[in-house]
Amino acid sequence: MGTSNLANMRKRGSMGKPARHPAPALYTRVRLVDDGERDVPAGQVGEILLHSPALMVGYYRDPERTAEAMRGGWFHTGDYARQDEDGFFFFVDRKKDIIRRRGENIASVEIERVLNDHPAVAESAVIPVPAALSEDDIHAYVVLRPGAQTTAEELQAWCAARLARFKMPHSVRFRDALPKTRPNGWKNTSCVRSMPVACRSDTITG
Repeated sequence: MGTSNLANMRKRGSMGKPARHPAPALYTRVRLVDDGERDVPAGQVGEILLHSPALMVGYYRDPERTAEAMRGGWFHTGDYARQDEDGFFFFVDRKKDIIRRRGENIASVEIERVLNDHPAVAESAVIPVPAALSEDDIHAYVVLRPGAQTTAEELQAWCAARLARFKMPHSVRFRDALPKTRPNGWKNTSCVRSMPVACRSDTITG
């Protein structure tokens, strides 16, 4: 039987599809589930669950963390993704970094991509801050490119033209740099989130 060209396609921005191991016993199954661990349909965002005999058996000397991660025999990755109609997976965000607003789950990386597309922006970090009615306000920290200038109002207008209104940053603060992890130099989101609320109070609100 011939194989479809679709099976060999690559899609921009996709993580791809689960690969088949040469040994049939080393399969990998992938599910996307909601908070109730019900499978979500194509196009909807869900947490990635993995099942494979090649996965780890647990965390070293941490039975509680192992039990939490391996519920029901599936490894709960803590990552959100969506799957398209062709079976390709697209990373959305870390579960702990999802922003909840107006009953919607908002990926911080989606807003960061829009901000980072602005010609004056070198990088950004978008975080939730608890607000009234048990929702989150959206705050953005922005690092500008050398010599570049812009304002919070301009960045909010930039986002308004590219995002739904409920995804717009409530406030923007400019920084010289964002905290990074060592040794890889990735953005340290946990460190950004741990900044005292008072440190965020001098943002420029829209």
